[in-house]
Amino acid sequence: MAFKMKGYTAFTQPDDGDDVKMTPEQKKEHEKKVFEYNKNVAKPLNPTQKNKIKNKLSKLNPNSKEYKELNTLLNLEKNK
Repeated sequence: MAFKMKGYTAFTQPDDGDDVKMTPEQKKEHEKKVFEYNKNVAKPLNPTQKNKIKNKLSKLNPNSKEYKELNTLLNLEKNK
């Protein structure tokens, strides 16, 4: 028999109303940290992940921000 806390479910999160959007400066700083993580800490992509990203890139506009981020991720030295 599994333990279950009354009134708690793993699939719903309580809404505390404290959702605060990031400022553009915070967003830019966060993107830098994500890139550094991908560059230095994250494991290399496997072939399946690379193919999924390439398929997604083929559907995106080359001038979009998401395209540039994914392309940068694919072109990291460890993912070649």
